[in-house]
This record gives sequence, C-alpha cells and structure tokens, in this order.
Amino acid sequence: MTCAKLAESPDTFHAAADKGHGRNEYRRVWVQREVDWLYNSEQWPGLKSLVLVESERMGALVRGHWHVENKLHWVLDVTFGEDRSKISRKNGAENLSLLRKIAINMLQNAPVRGRRNSIAGKKKLAVWRFDYLLTVLTSGNVED
Repeated sequence: MTCAKLAESPDTFHAAADKGHGRNEYRRVWVQREVDWLYNSEQWPGLKSLVLVESERMGALVRGHWHVENKLHWVLDVTFGEDRSKISRKNGAENLSLLRKIAINMLQNAPVRGRRNSIAGKKKLAVWRFDYLLTVLTSGNVED
C-alpha cells in the first residue's frame, strides 16, 4: 500500500498539532475504508479499513536549550558553589550570579597551556599565579 492511495481520499484525513512536555508534536492520520485493492487482503479476514498515522516530534531546540541551561547551572554550582550561597538580601543574589557568569565567560575564553583546561583548573591557576589572573581578566577584551 502506498501513501498516494490514502491521499486519494481527502475526506478521511485528519491533522493535529499539540504542544507539551517541552516539544511540539504534529500528527497526520489517513483512513482508507476500501481495502479490496489490497494485495493478499484475504490473509486478514474481517479487514475493514487501513489507517496510517504519521507523527513528528520537534523538541531538539528545547532539549538544546535545557542542555545549555543545565550545563551552566552545573558549572555555577560545582565551580562557584552557587547553591550554597547565603546571599539573599535585595539584589545581592542577582548581582553575584551575574558576576559568576561573567567569570565563567572570562575563564572559558582564557588560553591555558597544559592540563588545566577546565573552568575549575583555570580558576585555581588564576588564584595561584597573578600573571594568569591578568590573562583571565583581559581575555574578554575585544579590540576593534
């Protein structure tokens, strides 16, 4: 059976779109009630119709967003201990969160030789060596 045969009966077609659980889903359903044309239809006694369901789920963008979000949260928590922070007055928590994100960007952009290529390793190296701290602090500068 081909999809073209089902497409010949537009009165037996239905399409629906849903959003939920972080994804968009599109479904198309075709029903063919005439099955006499089907090769070897006698092998299915009592066969009255054929149904074709086509489903398409689109969640890659949403999953990609959450991957980035979870990865950033993990770095903020593990490297900077954000979840243990007791700062909660006024804008202090938001300001410190912004500074942590700036620090992550600077550490990611800072070049390093050797094995300390992780954010945590670069952070330790910046604490131990003043020359590397200057490298980190200037890594965000973009010259025109």
